Amino acid sequence: YPTRKLEGLFEAADYRILNLETALTDKGGPISRKAFIFNAPLESMELLKALRLDLALLGNNHAMDMGHAGLADTVEADCGQGAALVLTGSDKSFCNGLNLEALMALAPEDMVPFGERMNEIHRRLLLLPCPTVAAMNGHSFAAGAFLALSVDYRLMREDRGWFCISEVDVGVPIPDPMMGILRGKLPPTTARDALLTGKRYTADAAIEAGIADGKAPLEDLLEQAKSLASELSGKEPGIFKTLKQTWFGPMAEALASG
Repeated sequence: YPTRKLEGLFEAADYRILNLETALTDKGGPISRKAFIFNAPLESMELLKALRLDLALLGNNHAMDMGHAGLADTVEADCGQGAALVLTGSDKSFCNGLNLEALMALAPEDMVPFGERMNEIHRRLLLLPCPTVAAMNGHSFAAGAFLALSVDYRLMREDRGWFCISEVDVGVPIPDPMMGILRGKLPPTTARDALLTGKRYTADAAIEAGIADGKAPLEDLLEQAKSLASELSGKEPGIFKTLKQTWFGPMAEALASG
């Protein structure tokens, strides 16, 4: 390995933290017009595992060089036993949906590829072969609500933030693949009311309706989500992957076909 000369340094360290300033993927191509595009083959994950890292950071300006698919490949490459994914937001929102102003500014020929990439994000989350948990630190509206539904478990901030399928109030149609997520993840009456009324669910209401699996104060939310993810991550990854593919397969196929 090219890091062999650093082994002594890594071994002596109490914590090993790396800025992974690249995607790990063998598919697709760059979606950016940046001067420098970084990418590494999937087999590079074996090198990272050999370093016995405590933390690898992806919050940099090259993790998305190969698009959302490249980022998903990077995450999936480390989905062995003990791995899990926790999603959370920043400030007052988990995710308030799409930037409609930016979306409306897209050229007509860019709308279909954009929709395909959005479908791919949900498809990959549904089938990710490790446990996934959303730590919903605030509002989850429209596409943000569907993002939360695409993971396995949802924990909401107990004192602030709504879950809301708001398309009925803003006049935006919901594509059939997204309807499939709604039907597959929520009880029928909850899906009906969320869809047709645009109801804003607090944490307590979301738990009662079968949308959320728990709640926590903001200061404890992320740790509780990580604790749940860690508890689930002990499951054997092969059967975990098989069960998710069997359960969510029809939803994922609909997303792939558009």
